[in-house]
Amino acid sequence: MIRPIRTKMNEDGFVLPLCVIISFFIIAFALHMTILLQNEQEFKKESDLSFRFNEVTQLGLFDIKKNLAENELPTSGSFIYDDGIVNFQMANSTNIEREIFMTVSIDGHEQKSKFYYDTEKGGITKWIDGI
Repeated sequence: MIRPIRTKMNEDGFVLPLCVIISFFIIAFALHMTILLQNEQEFKKESDLSFRFNEVTQLGLFDIKKNLAENELPTSGSFIYDDGIVNFQMANSTNIEREIFMTVSIDGHEQKSKFYYDTEKGGITKWIDGI
């Protein structure tokens, strides 16, 4: 009877490095996903703030234009809304064109802009952000 030859493979030291490599990849993937989540949360917060600024700015412009059309806008003042405050101030201007500085404040953040309003046409002729 012929017996098969058995060879013993030396597998000492194979499992530990394999586990370390696999663990490294899992930890790196989890860290990468955590960083992506934080970036997306920050992006969402900034997008929401930008949306709120646009909304309050539009509300303020509507009220300013309405009061200008009725010739009832004082030289400076504020409009208070649920999401924020719009402060405005009219600078030296002619009877036809008015220069208005506007500051929108939301949760401690401010956005400043300036625009020119044409009283004959009844609209904004020039808009400058971030002054």
